[in-house]
Amino acid sequence: MEGKTTMQINQKPKIGIMPINFEKMGFVVVREHFLRAIIDCDAVPIMLPRTEDRDTLNEFINLCDGMVFSGGHDVNPEIYGEEKDDNPEFYDDVRDVMEGYVIDGVIESEKPIFAICRGMQFLNVHFGGTLYTDINKEYKTDIEHPRDHGFHGIAHNVTVLKGTPLHNIIGKTEYGVNSFHHQAIKDLASPFRVCAVSEDGLIEGVYIPGDQYVLGVQWHPELMIDDDEESRILFDSFITACRNDMNKR
Repeated sequence: MEGKTTMQINQKPKIGIMPINFEKMGFVVVREHFLRAIIDCDAVPIMLPRTEDRDTLNEFINLCDGMVFSGGHDVNPEIYGEEKDDNPEFYDDVRDVMEGYVIDGVIESEKPIFAICRGMQFLNVHFGGTLYTDINKEYKTDIEHPRDHGFHGIAHNVTVLKGTPLHNIIGKTEYGVNSFHHQAIKDLASPFRVCAVSEDGLIEGVYIPGDQYVLGVQWHPELMIDDDEESRILFDSFITACRNDMNKR
């Protein structure tokens, strides 16, 4: 710790969050649940601007001590060799470009990454994996993955694989999750390992082995954090990794 002041050591980690675009209404947003989850874990949330400008993005990569890749629009299927849906409102090409650049910067700087829903899907695609573009059309299942009646209730269980970072964090091999996604990982990109699967075999959690904290989950722990201890533990784990990494620098 030599050379660091007490103020530097006690600073709260700054956590970047990807923006969701509502182009027709002229604004970008972050769900309040993300902000509250990060603040409750004693960190500072910072929404990134929706931009492809690399100088601007570099400033945020340097500023933030960790990055949350959150939910939002579908990943453009053309990135992984599939055809687009006819509805262009499903995609946000600016965010795809932006997010790819930020991922590379955060990976290079070895800062923690927590990817949720679309965030996990985009991580996989960015590293060369593919997705089911529509679970209901492409994957045989009786599980209700794309729920139309709310985020907060438990939709199904996932099996957490023993010995993985997720298992080490939450301490369970079976865990009830919410679910609000119509896409899912199909072919897993080579840097990743699976840490959770749903009852029908879909990948629900991934990580990159090694010293850098890179964890992705398909469900939305930010929406369960008020009533679910494991969701809070997940955020605490990520924020702790950011704080530890920040204090090493």
